[in-house]
Amino acid sequence: MNILHIIIPILVGSVIGYCTNYIAIKMLFRPHKAIYIGKFRLPFTPGIIPKNQKRVAGAIGEAVSEQLLTKEAVMESIGEAGEHVISDITENIFDSDMSILEMLPKEAESDVIIESVSNTITQSLIEKANQLDLDSVITRLGQEAIGSLRRSNPMLAMLLNTNMQNAIYERLANAAREYINNRGEDVVKGFISDYIKELANKPAGELIPDKDDKDRLKAAVDGAIRNAAIKHGSDLLDRIDIKGIVAKRIEEMKMDELEKLVLSVMKQELQAVINLGALIGAIIGIINVFI
Repeated sequence: MNILHIIIPILVGSVIGYCTNYIAIKMLFRPHKAIYIGKFRLPFTPGIIPKNQKRVAGAIGEAVSEQLLTKEAVMESIGEAGEHVISDITENIFDSDMSILEMLPKEAESDVIIESVSNTITQSLIEKANQLDLDSVITRLGQEAIGSLRRSNPMLAMLLNTNMQNAIYERLANAAREYINNRGEDVVKGFISDYIKELANKPAGELIPDKDDKDRLKAAVDGAIRNAAIKHGSDLLDRIDIKGIVAKRIEEMKMDELEKLVLSVMKQELQAVINLGALIGAIIGIINVFI
């Protein structure tokens, strides 16, 4: 048998198989738009993916949301990454040489923040002060202070009888209550504001000098952040439409961008399909030779 009669069918089958698969893969994306001859649209135009881009986008979005980026998988990944992130946050805050003010974002208005915190603390202190039983407090303190004087001075003991003492205590309690209501807020707020400014300008690592206290506070903040992440992370993921986001992004992509994306990911696999076509064509050529 002539050698050409063997080689040519094998080569022809291989070339046909190679070209067939090459064209089939190209037709997945090309042409990007329909081609018309007059009013007649050429068959297989546009390519399979451009023609069904919306449906493909929806299918990919559904596969990503239900098979790949499931809520459970995302929560597990967040949990693993969160361990390191939360630890870094607490370490950077409590061991930092930066002050609290330096840690704030540039756009944050530090004066407004300090004013707001000062107002909140001041209002709480004034409310607590008004809830105190000043009569009892001043009476107890007065009895302790005046009692020693009466014992050491009989004349004073005669003048400061029980009725006189009660009258003094009552007037002192009324004066203290009036002072708190009229001037307490201004005095306390000024002190609180100055104290907060002083703390805010100190290095964060110096705010809590005791190591045990710092470790306990770190653990408390660490736990609070973790609990918040666990509690609200699931609800947050429920509100994120992963399927819709993926589908919309694919729908909005230009076809040449989508083609480059797919080919960059599956270039070797698609080339293997083309080569397989050549191999199958060569095998069919061999079979035809010997039949």
